[in-house]
Amino acid sequence: MFAKPFASALAAANGKRSDWKGYDLAPSSFLPPCAEDLLAAAQWAWVFGGMGSWNDMSFEGDDSTEYAQLTQELYAAVNEAVVVATNATA
Repeated sequence: MFAKPFASALAAANGKRSDWKGYDLAPSSFLPPCAEDLLAAAQWAWVFGGMGSWNDMSFEGDDSTEYAQLTQELYAAVNEAVVVATNATA
């Protein structure tokens, strides 16, 4: 379910963006190419919210603890990527 968005995020982070450019968060050519790639990766990796999202899953026991930790790390990493990409203009 999440393999395609994460594979696309990884490809974007490596400079191989797909045809989908995501949401129009920055004017064309406003960011350096590496920042555009990072922003595209962050958008692909945003799997939170909505029906069928990352947050819709639940686990029990140790799996639940690991899922909660991974969720926090993923959420923080994606948000940090957006900040780093947008700060590339500074």
